[in-house]
Amino acid sequence: MLLVARNLGSTSWGLLSIANSIVTLVQLFQDIGIRDALVIFISQNRGENKPGNVRVFMKAGLLISLTTAIILTLVLVVLSDYIAINWYNEPDLGFLVRILSLAIIGRALLFGSYGVTVGFERMELRGSLRIVYSFMKSIVSPFLVLFGLGTLGGVLGEVGPILIAGGLGLYFTILLYKNLSDEEPEISLRSAIKTIFSFSLPLYLANLLTSTRMQLLTFLMGLYLGDEITGNWTIVLWFSSLLSFINLPVRTTIYPLFSKTTDISELEYVYKNSIKFATLLTYPLAFTIMALSNQIIEALFTSDYVYAALFLRLYMITFLFSGIGGSSNVPLLNSQMKTKETFRIKLIPFLITIPSCIVVIPRYGAVAAIILLILGMTVSKFYAVSRVWNIFGFRFHLPSTIKMMLAGLTSSGFTYYLFSRISVNPWIELMAGGCVSVLLYLTLILLMKTLTPADYIRLNKLGKELGPVSKPFLIFLTLIEKINSHL
Repeated sequence: MLLVARNLGSTSWGLLSIANSIVTLVQLFQDIGIRDALVIFISQNRGENKPGNVRVFMKAGLLISLTTAIILTLVLVVLSDYIAINWYNEPDLGFLVRILSLAIIGRALLFGSYGVTVGFERMELRGSLRIVYSFMKSIVSPFLVLFGLGTLGGVLGEVGPILIAGGLGLYFTILLYKNLSDEEPEISLRSAIKTIFSFSLPLYLANLLTSTRMQLLTFLMGLYLGDEITGNWTIVLWFSSLLSFINLPVRTTIYPLFSKTTDISELEYVYKNSIKFATLLTYPLAFTIMALSNQIIEALFTSDYVYAALFLRLYMITFLFSGIGGSSNVPLLNSQMKTKETFRIKLIPFLITIPSCIVVIPRYGAVAAIILLILGMTVSKFYAVSRVWNIFGFRFHLPSTIKMMLAGLTSSGFTYYLFSRISVNPWIELMAGGCVSVLLYLTLILLMKTLTPADYIRLNKLGKELGPVSKPFLIFLTLIEKINSHL
């Protein structure tokens, strides 16, 4: 993606981003919460030793996903030229949208297989799907763009990898299905479809609000601010994918753990330690990116992206909510069938951000829109904390969150001050600044005794359940535990 954006330039990258935003906006209507429904119903029925029910739920999930994906793909193909000419006055956009629409089918297969593999607790399969997709996407798009295909190469590089990864996910799903016994199910296919819809409808609406919020921001920027600003904004969104490599294993792991139990003490144990784990790793990365955003954009992209550094610094604020359960609140509520609460949590930032941005973006630009995005998320995350407290009677561990926040602010502030006064090669500044920021953060974490001996034991136990990131995390945890023991 970095090479694609660098070689296309902000205007062509902006056109590709607009095409992506149109397709992504449409495919949100396909993402009806099937993934989460498959996780919880497969986990529950496997725990109750009901393989027949598992088979029925797998069939129902695949049927719903493929049917909605095919219908929406056909709709988008028919309307692509109308949207391109009448909404954007970009005739070439229609062809790009038609090709990109095929990604809706690939995404339906990929996300459905995510739900199946997590429900079976086959994290290695879930991880391999993500690795295959990410690797192919990082290779195909740059190759085609550098080969001279321009924006078309970028489009093909989006569609090809997700179709291949979706096909691989379907293959994994079939293998897991065949390994189940032929026990008679207790429910029919029709009943399974109804059960999935009754569970996933609030989740669908919640996911729709969450995803459309970001897509509508991109859509509005493209509509009112042009290709250049849109290209700068979509560059920033890539960094959310980078941070998801930390947050995603936590969400993926704790969801089936939450789904298996209704015991409050067990839920509290997983909840609090998942927050400490996510915050311990998210904060140094987020604060380092904030401190070195100028160097990051200068090193990775061309001088075309003049607004991206400021956008990036502001956007990183949204990842600081991991300290109050940003990655754990929704999985906890969903696992205990509190999906209506999830819908309310997702509705709040949508209502605060989007109606206001319709007025704010044409008048005050992208920075005001990002500030509204942060405001909406702030209200939403604190509302989620209050609901978890009211329903379950526990919340995040405030002292450790405060200590990690102080460590992050101090390390980020010092790094920004130091490297804003040094002018050498941006790559040298980036590497040296990253080391300074992370090492200072870890030093402060240790000096403030943020983690207790009991925390190391709990995090070690949780870390063993984290699939592909388990081994590096346990090595990291062991290292800081040994250092802490000598302080």
